[in-house]
Amino acid sequence: MSSISEDLLINIDPRHAEGQHYINIKYGYFILFLSGLHIIWSQSIKYIYLRKWSQSGSNINIWKKISSIPIWVTVIIWSLIYFILFPFHITEWSENYTTAIKRSGRIAYALIPLDIFLVLRPSNVIGFKIGYYLESLNLHKWISRLIVLAAVVHGCGFTYKWIIDGTILEKPFVILNFLGVVVFLFAVTLVIISIRPIRQRIYQVFYILHDFTAWIFVILIAFHARPGVLWIAVLNSLLFAVQIYQRFFRAHYVHNIQVLGKSHSLQIIRIERPPDFPSTFLPGSHIRLTYSNLNYKSWFLPTHPFTVVSNSDSNLIELIVSPTVNFQLNSSLIYSLTGPFPSLPKPFFETVQNLNIICGGSGISFGLPVFKYLANSPNIKSLNLIWCIRNKKDLQILENFFEHLPESLHIYITGDTGSKEETLFDEESEELLFGSNSHQEENIELDQLDKPTKEKTSNIHYNRPDFNEVFSSFHSTGDSDKQWLVACGPSDLVNDAHAWSRKNNVQFFSEVYEM
Repeated sequence: MSSISEDLLINIDPRHAEGQHYINIKYGYFILFLSGLHIIWSQSIKYIYLRKWSQSGSNINIWKKISSIPIWVTVIIWSLIYFILFPFHITEWSENYTTAIKRSGRIAYALIPLDIFLVLRPSNVIGFKIGYYLESLNLHKWISRLIVLAAVVHGCGFTYKWIIDGTILEKPFVILNFLGVVVFLFAVTLVIISIRPIRQRIYQVFYILHDFTAWIFVILIAFHARPGVLWIAVLNSLLFAVQIYQRFFRAHYVHNIQVLGKSHSLQIIRIERPPDFPSTFLPGSHIRLTYSNLNYKSWFLPTHPFTVVSNSDSNLIELIVSPTVNFQLNSSLIYSLTGPFPSLPKPFFETVQNLNIICGGSGISFGLPVFKYLANSPNIKSLNLIWCIRNKKDLQILENFFEHLPESLHIYITGDTGSKEETLFDEESEELLFGSNSHQEENIELDQLDKPTKEKTSNIHYNRPDFNEVFSSFHSTGDSDKQWLVACGPSDLVNDAHAWSRKNNVQFFSEVYEM
């Protein structure tokens, strides 16, 4: 048995106060050790998987299965580690329960380095492009919840102890204890406003509180913890420094932003490409925008992700965005831009043969550059882009990217579009589909509108897509490992597409466009 295991098996003897006081130190380092293993394991497996995929041309191998362990499995493993270590080998619980309570706080603090690492963007620091940080965001959320749970257990445990000891009016106001009380109160508040309906309504408040709680957790607990957590605090501070470096010192500063008019719910943004912006990047990559460092808002408010629609050889960075009240771009302001950050791995573009892309709303910003790039790929046997929108006026966005809609781009208008007489062949949609000379048949009878010709409605459909119909190309071409369904947009659309891909044995990739 290893020395770490032997150490953990030492009995806690209430008669040895000094030994009990220091008994939890090793648990913090044990969590750090496991966090390091997690990082090394996940990054190594991802590297091997992508390399094998690139070499063999197939992404179906044992490395994919290992690297694609469901997030719920990882969450359960980390939760079990906490719930096993929390009461581990504590005898005479009624006398020694405070040892477990202290241990819960130390475990919470020792998990912070892993939590910060999961949201770092390493490709922006050292060219480390094994994985993509977007893949780790969900795990970051769950590790954060586990940290908050452990911290709340620690706080509630000592509240209980002070109540039964009759010191509830004294102990919380001892300066070192008070630092912990402050963190506890902020953690509980964060739990409440993290509830999805509340978070979506006051996202900026949630973000500010989230970041502030993280900072005071790292700083105040460094003084509150007894015995100390110096080395863990140093590591946490260094990781925070990396985050600051990424956001503020690796940024490109852009101005003269063009904000083009809205179609209905979408806008096109054009940004002059910064001189030091990477010369090449993969389609579907995204950037993050915020206010410049000279604007105080940049230090408190979140950065906003936007997918780059333009090609890497363009001198403009074009975006399709859905404007929100939280962040509206102004052509007179200077902004800070970081990225680009890839989403789809390079071997995908080298091996895919049969691809269907389904987008919802602003998700077209992801699907469109991938579609246009692969349209010129010699490997592609079948390629389709399906765009679901609520209002036909959003079609105007496509005028900036196509002279005529390609046959393989299909639009499904799912909102309340009114009668066909009002919506099928108005001036805007007809000109987009068939060019500016399409008005030669101006005197169309109403009964013809009730039964539009197949030629004129081949791209636009006024209903919801039937997946079995729109993805029928999967049954005709391509090997199973080279057939991909890519979904981007609201979670409902992505979840439905994922369920279809599992049922039909099709490779799947997605990005959810929600807060």
